Amino acid sequence: MHLDHENFTEYLHENPYVLVSFYAPWCGHCKALEPKLENVSKKQNRFKVVKFDADNFYNKKISRDRYGVRSFPRVIAFAEGWDFKYQGPREEDKILEFLEKLGQDTVIELANDYAVNTFPPTETKDRVHTSFLFFGQVGEEYKSLLRAARERKDSTWFAKLESPGEEVKRRFGV
Repeated sequence: MHLDHENFTEYLHENPYVLVSFYAPWCGHCKALEPKLENVSKKQNRFKVVKFDADNFYNKKISRDRYGVRSFPRVIAFAEGWDFKYQGPREEDKILEFLEKLGQDTVIELANDYAVNTFPPTETKDRVHTSFLFFGQVGEEYKSLLRAARERKDSTWFAKLESPGEEVKRRFGV
């Protein structure tokens, strides 16, 4: 599917998960990426994969001015109202990994002393995490931060312990 300045915004409002290839018709890299994006579309079913001629005079207000597209191809995923620029290699499997991450809930609530003491999990040791640790009753501030993290798709870890054990209290100086 091809989007343009007339249907771009409406299409994004109607579809919560869209991967847009901002391309130029004369661009060799764009032509090489096209079959890979077609395969990406076939191998997953959450994101709709579309094209947007970013070099078209009428489309430049969106591509250049709104999303900062200065070179081609530029791939941007739109997920639940947020845009995420893909900056990895132009390889099918890497793009699929990128989309898989955007399609999952990256906010994880740690619910007990053991989870807090073993944070971060070893399988994610190379990732950067934002962490919030709440002791006592959970209030509106906690709920607000949790909502914001889910909306942004941050790698965020939350812990809420109404009655933390002595080891956790010592570890965090409480």
